[in-house]
Amino acid sequence: SGGYHASSARHANCCVLRVHLHSGKGMTRGGHRVSVRAHLALHDERNLLETEDGDLGALIDSAETGVKLWTRAPVWKFVAKLGPVRQIEGGVLRISLYHRVKNGMSPGGEVRIPLETVLTKDEVIDDSSKDGLVGYFPIVEADAGSNITGQLKLGLKLIRPELLNDADDAQNEGDEDNGRVVI
Repeated sequence: SGGYHASSARHANCCVLRVHLHSGKGMTRGGHRVSVRAHLALHDERNLLETEDGDLGALIDSAETGVKLWTRAPVWKFVAKLGPVRQIEGGVLRISLYHRVKNGMSPGGEVRIPLETVLTKDEVIDDSSKDGLVGYFPIVEADAGSNITGQLKLGLKLIRPELLNDADDAQNEGDEDNGRVVI
């Protein structure tokens, strides 16, 4: 069954990141099937915060899926609209995976995607679909002991990118010709 993270009124007049967590592929923990849930978080890494788990940017918005039990190929069909996205530079989508154990959930790995990736333009990328950029992203070790391997299939698209606050900033910084969004 799919899920949907409801967009609140605060998302009505701003740019948001639409994340479609389709499924996982080849997901194992120690070679065995996983019972897994995903925590999606949009961070602004321009302002790093020191935490027990390492440096994280300020949390902008988050959403969480339900647990998919005992599988190598979980299917979520989960859609979240995370925001507001004010600038691209420094923005990171972090999808943390947790494996169900007897006494709760254990960290399992993560996928980290800089928002600049969502703006990737190439002739082989069809970003006209409702999911925008769609692809498989590898799960990496988040910290020592995180051990879920495999890939996540995601669809990523900025909704209302014309509302980003960076058009004036780029001109003020004199960097409008380098092709990157400036904060």
